Amino acid sequence: MHDLMQILDWRSVEGMLASGLSSSTGKPHYQFAVKHPAATFYDMLYTDKQVVYLSHPISEIRRLFAAGQRSEAVEFVRNMQSHVSRLCGSATVIEPTAVDEWRFADGSANLSPRWPFGPDERDLLYVPPGPLQPAAVPFAFPAGWNEDERDVLAAGDAVALLQKAIERQINARDHTLVEETDRIACYRPLFNGNASRGVEEELRHFAGLVRLGLRNGQTSVVLMRDEDRKAFAQRTLIERLLPGWRATGLLQGQENNFDKFIQCVKSGDSRSEAAVRGDVDQLRSLLRECELSANPDSVPGGGTLGPTEAARRQTAEGNLALQIQKAVAEFEELAQGGEVMIVEKEQAFYNAFEA
Repeated sequence: MHDLMQILDWRSVEGMLASGLSSSTGKPHYQFAVKHPAATFYDMLYTDKQVVYLSHPISEIRRLFAAGQRSEAVEFVRNMQSHVSRLCGSATVIEPTAVDEWRFADGSANLSPRWPFGPDERDLLYVPPGPLQPAAVPFAFPAGWNEDERDVLAAGDAVALLQKAIERQINARDHTLVEETDRIACYRPLFNGNASRGVEEELRHFAGLVRLGLRNGQTSVVLMRDEDRKAFAQRTLIERLLPGWRATGLLQGQENNFDKFIQCVKSGDSRSEAAVRGDVDQLRSLLRECELSANPDSVPGGGTLGPTEAARRQTAEGNLALQIQKAVAEFEELAQGGEVMIVEKEQAFYNAFEA
């Protein structure tokens, strides 16, 4: 464990010294992971292609793998890689998953599989290691591409310390990669209805560089499919907002009525689709059908001459709709600022970089 922490410290210092050296010579500095294709390294050295950082969901893919939904995860990665291959025609594409140290399985010291592209599918810049023989080195972490086949190991304080150190370095490095590139190409940040917080942070960080005039007005390009938007709106209402409304009493009703409301939202019909986007009339209609009621006491009454209970209930319903609108508009907010361009079609995604 001490050796692993020392390696992390060495890597951090090496990057800092390299950045200082490049500044003193007036040359650009790039952190480049060896698990990139050799062709990408060639482009970095010998072409004038724009350097593009590929931002995409990572944790959601790992969750799918852990939940046994491997075919869905592999399909996402393969589709994304086909887009990367197309982008490589006009850009040097930097992939964050070319550094893949966050492999700890939830709640243990065991290692999950590596990011699901196999070493034989790409002409990598390095030769991947073969599987470690535990009998030969029983104290070491297993290496290679496959998942950890050891018995479940308790995490413990030492592993938790290592995990925290890795997490901090990943966040710092990804922000540095964003700073070293010309643009961000963001692939499906709302995949499976789950908003990637890491992707959002990267987009906001790059937007800040644009506002400071450090990126010549370049915009990030986000491929956001309509089905992802719909799934995100559903998950936002069901998993983020509804539990809080129930816990605080903003929304009242019987247990089975809440279950009915969730099923109505998941139905995906035109009314529920409008409701999960914050349409107050459709939300009100859905609440009535499911016999749920917005709490009128959440709206000030203004004394004996203030609004009636019915009027306050309507206002409370409007407040719920506003919460929905705000929650589902996180990425659109960036687009409104002009630093992000959101597209729904793959061809528009390519065109933005090939122009």
